[in-house]
Amino acid sequence: MKKAIVVSAIAFVEYLISQYPKSRIAIIWDGASYHRSAEFKAYLNKINQGLNENEYQVTCIRECS
Repeated sequence: MKKAIVVSAIAFVEYLISQYPKSRIAIIWDGASYHRSAEFKAYLNKINQGLNENEYQVTCIRECS
């Protein structure tokens, strides 16, 4: 089930990017394990590759632990 949730989280981020392609996006997540998964982190690294942190296309902020 966790894998399906990670895939859904990635799909959600991709949807946001498609709706706001020229914007930088900040998402405030809860502390769910799938938001911290290696697969999700790898996805964020891929879309933000080559950018400085202050230029990231998508930034995810964990609000709760």
